[in-house]
Amino acid sequence: MPMIRFDIPFNNKVTRLQYELSFKLMFKKSFKNIRRLVIIGLVFLGLGIICGISDKHYFNPYTIISFIWFFIALFIGLPFYYILSKVKKSIKGLVDEANESKLTAHYEFTDDDIKFTNGIRSFEIKWSGIKSYTIVNDNIFIMISKSIEHSLIIGKIEVTEDNYNLLVDLLKSKVEFKEYKI
Repeated sequence: MPMIRFDIPFNNKVTRLQYELSFKLMFKKSFKNIRRLVIIGLVFLGLGIICGISDKHYFNPYTIISFIWFFIALFIGLPFYYILSKVKKSIKGLVDEANESKLTAHYEFTDDDIKFTNGIRSFEIKWSGIKSYTIVNDNIFIMISKSIEHSLIIGKIEVTEDNYNLLVDLLKSKVEFKEYKI
């Protein structure tokens, strides 16, 4: 297969959207777990109130369990919220740094490896080092680790449709596809 090469100039709007998409994909499972804890706590609180009305004892096992669930949700949720705010600040810093530098990302895809450089980072990785890829909202995430946070992201809007399709075909032949949903 011939070499595929992209030179993608920095676009603030596209980069922000890609980082937000990546952010949603990374933390989706944690959001679901915290939401599940809160819902379970509300169910037990409701049961506790219903049982407490009938026998005039509002502190019953259900209300105690609901308070425990809410405490667990807070114990997990508050540090999670702190981490989220730090990650968002970090992403904003990266986008601002790239925006100031007006960098152009250079990608080269050959039969043996992927080369990437943008003026800040530069690396070359063999196909065997790529864990998987996924496509979400017309953005290709080429995952360098098992987590989506370490990914090269190329949007369909950034390249021509023919080049986008060529890249998808190359990835299909070289790397495992991993499905992610928002």
